[in-house]
Amino acid sequence: MRWLALVFVLAWTLGAQSDDVQLGKIRAMLAPFRANPLANLATRGATPEFDGIKHSLRDWVESKITDLKPNADLGPLERKLNEDLRVAELRCSADTGCSDGSNLGSVGEIKLRWEWEYLVVQTGIGIENCGFDESAYAYRWTGERWHRFWQDEENDYKEKKYEP
Repeated sequence: MRWLALVFVLAWTLGAQSDDVQLGKIRAMLAPFRANPLANLATRGATPEFDGIKHSLRDWVESKITDLKPNADLGPLERKLNEDLRVAELRCSADTGCSDGSNLGSVGEIKLRWEWEYLVVQTGIGIENCGFDESAYAYRWTGERWHRFWQDEENDYKEKKYEP
């Protein structure tokens, strides 16, 4: 019986560490933007590095929807995801240094919703002037797992082309 308890505790701890690793990676990717908020003002701080941040955030969310059943109540999962981001200091707050009128170097609120039988996930990466570069992803249940079949992301970071 003690072995079973030990295995459970180890599995839970490794799962929590996995979250910490994924969110730590995202935090490290955002750090240069927090450190130098006046760079790249023509694109509100956004650069091609945003693609990797967006995909890391998307992948983290995808790792959290694996147990979600079609048409389930999304509220508890959405709250948990956003709380995890807050605890990891990825969301803007007075403590994380986003009080200067810029969300650059942070992530926005994760939003989940159903559109018919499809799961829609909305994420955002902070940009200058209190905005977010938002991305949306749609998933279809295959009977065994969620399959992403559509995404909408801004990925042209050239001046006068970038339209978050």
